[in-house]
Amino acid sequence: MNEAHRGGAGPGTQGDTSPASPMFLSGGGQMGALMRAHDWSASPLGVPSGWPQALRTVVSLMLNSKFPMFCAWGEKLAFLYNDAYIDVLGGKHPAALGEPFGDIWAEIWAELEPLSQRALDGEATYFEKLPLLMRRHGYDEQTWFTFSYSPVRNDDGAIAGVYCACVEVTGQVHAERYRDEENKRLVTLFEQAPGIIAVLRGPEHVFEITNKSYMQLIGRTDLVGKTAREALPYVEGQGFFELLDHVYSSGKPFVGHAVPFDLAREPGGPLERRYLDFIYQPIRDPQGQVVGIFVEGSDVTPRKQIEDELRAANRQKDQFLAMLAHELRNPLAPITTAAHLLKMGTLEPGAVRNASEIIARQAEHMTDLVNDLLDVSRVTRGLVELEKEELDVNAVVSGAVEQARPLIEGRRHALTLQLSGEPVHVLGDRTRLVQVLSNVLNNAAKYTPVGGQISLRVDALDTEVVVTVRDNGIGIEPDVLPYIFDLFTQAERTPDRSQGGLGIGLALVRAWWRCTAAAWACAARRRGRAANSRSACGAWTGIRSRSRWPKAAAMRPGSRPCASWWSTTTRTRRRCWQPCSKCRAMRCRSPTTARARCGMRASSARKSCCSISACPIPTAMRWRASCAPFPNWPRRPWWR
Repeated sequence: MNEAHRGGAGPGTQGDTSPASPMFLSGGGQMGALMRAHDWSASPLGVPSGWPQALRTVVSLMLNSKFPMFCAWGEKLAFLYNDAYIDVLGGKHPAALGEPFGDIWAEIWAELEPLSQRALDGEATYFEKLPLLMRRHGYDEQTWFTFSYSPVRNDDGAIAGVYCACVEVTGQVHAERYRDEENKRLVTLFEQAPGIIAVLRGPEHVFEITNKSYMQLIGRTDLVGKTAREALPYVEGQGFFELLDHVYSSGKPFVGHAVPFDLAREPGGPLERRYLDFIYQPIRDPQGQVVGIFVEGSDVTPRKQIEDELRAANRQKDQFLAMLAHELRNPLAPITTAAHLLKMGTLEPGAVRNASEIIARQAEHMTDLVNDLLDVSRVTRGLVELEKEELDVNAVVSGAVEQARPLIEGRRHALTLQLSGEPVHVLGDRTRLVQVLSNVLNNAAKYTPVGGQISLRVDALDTEVVVTVRDNGIGIEPDVLPYIFDLFTQAERTPDRSQGGLGIGLALVRAWWRCTAAAWACAARRRGRAANSRSACGAWTGIRSRSRWPKAAAMRPGSRPCASWWSTTTRTRRRCWQPCSKCRAMRCRSPTTARARCGMRASSARKSCCSISACPIPTAMRWRASCAPFPNWPRRPWWR
């Protein structure tokens, strides 16, 4: 019979007006038909015609409502419900009609019974999104309901039942959970985004959200809830606050590229220059009004630095090409002139010899330029193989001085040389070391005015050999100093380019010293003041053998035997100089000879010794390495 009722067939269906069907059960759809056709004789409620007026009213209200409702009436809480509640029951329909409330929902009765009892006690209750584990389709499923329980009174005013209006919100809860999970995922992506992101609300630009990258850039985390001007006071005057105000008032976004931004990562700390790519995007409400600004960007400081370096390198390349063309063109003019004169065939033997010497000299100059370029190329490509051997630094210095001597003499410089007073042995490539030292000496001679003073000194310390060079050259601006060892870098040139060169001498110095794992340092002097250049070769290259050290008794501590005197004429200097038997450097034959040949008094004669390096500008250079000496070596020089 229930199956016939479920289908709405048989007597008492909707629209049935037989006298056996009470008027309050008329209509009501499927459940109205089921109630009219149901056998109520065995139910505690009895036949519908005998139901109290209060129950009739509630049932009539339920059957004619589209909202899910049920009523539990009497001591057994017999269950009555409408069509909208059928989906809530699931497989429990239609057997649930007239059955006790507790039997129908036995799996959740532990949660519902206290609520029903509160209603029977006269207390109405309301619950929103109450989780219930129901079994309505043959398996347990998690559901959520929003509902209210209200007491229902019979005709004499006593509470006789419970009335419930409910709605299942399981789908809504699942949607909300999915939304929350998506929001969490978006927040995670927001936090992990490599770019800076922030959301500012209102005309005061209050921080609402900031991601980790933004806080790392700013250097603080307590931004949320503060206005931009309050959180970042040091930004005042940089134009960013004015941009925010303009975007908020106009509603037009702003895009910035490589905009300089001075920030203080700590309160009261120094300002640090960064460069930002960013966008200020207005946020609008549903009415189209601007309510905030979305900030997104990235720190492009490394890219900006690379771009600046590339532009500088491009300028440097152009300058180098101009210098190279000039340096190669200069010797071509005398070579071309001499070749034309020789081609005429009318020159006397002396003139032929002079023309040939001009061609040879200028060709040698061009060869030196090309060889320097080839050396730079080989070093930068790692194609250099050093032939290391045990060398005496004093002998290396002597060789470098010998190579630089023509330029020094040509510019009439007074060179003071002072050796260490003992053989100082190092491991190195003699050719490259001499090349390095002669390059620096040549630079010192070039950039020191004619008749200048250059002094060079060699000191053997505990774990290194130090060479100090001083001159009274033209000097260099401090802002140029960090770049003097860069390739093709030169200080300010004179209009006539009298110093010449391609700016690769000191680059070679650094390159060769790197090949030997040594280091250097420089200190600047202002232009027009004396230069101070210091270089040191580390103990690992200074492998000093005990058998080669002079005995302590041979010389008194502090003595320096390699003294020499220079006159103002090249010919006299050559006559009074001879190799030193102890350090292989050049020294004067005797003070008497020096005084006689050079016209100098002994009291005014200048001591000098061999040297390693000099700088074309007022600088101080220092080469150093830190390897430990061989075992059992003395930790202090013999003269200390």
